[in-house]
Amino acid sequence: MFDKIKKKIAVSLIKRKYINKGSEPVVFNDFFKKAINYLVIMPENDEDFKNSFAVIKELAEKGKSITLFIPEHRYSLIPAKEKYRVLSYSIQHVSKLFIPDVILQEKLRKKSFDVILNLNIRDNLFLDSSAFILNSSYRVGFKKGDFSNFYTLQIPLNENNSNISYENLLNSLKMF
Repeated sequence: MFDKIKKKIAVSLIKRKYINKGSEPVVFNDFFKKAINYLVIMPENDEDFKNSFAVIKELAEKGKSITLFIPEHRYSLIPAKEKYRVLSYSIQHVSKLFIPDVILQEKLRKKSFDVILNLNIRDNLFLDSSAFILNSSYRVGFKKGDFSNFYTLQIPLNENNSNISYENLLNSLKMF
């Protein structure tokens, strides 16, 4: 019961503090082609983590600069570590409200990316809120949770197969 209350408080805090309600219209003309600097928020689930590398591979083939937002214990699972920059966090960075703690929030606010891709397809308040703390013109994520209405581009979610969800994401991005 207390966890539900804490999560509602956290969602309202992030919405009030970091999400621009009256922002200007977003122009999607070639944003995927023109954007160079990408932050990819990697999924928490093991199977989804493995499947999400299809998106990373596609970005790398297009010559994009990729930074991965991952937990510290997953660093060893990244193939070809030299190709990617890593922004890592640990369990200590998760506050009692299930959002990034003040230290990580300050670290994230200093970063700026052209596009933020949230590849987490499960509800995770920490990862979802991290996408909005960072500075970016475009935020791309799946339709799920409390923050999905605030993504610049929302992708339909296939709850049965993460491969299909990531394929839908890539197909949607290729349109731009």
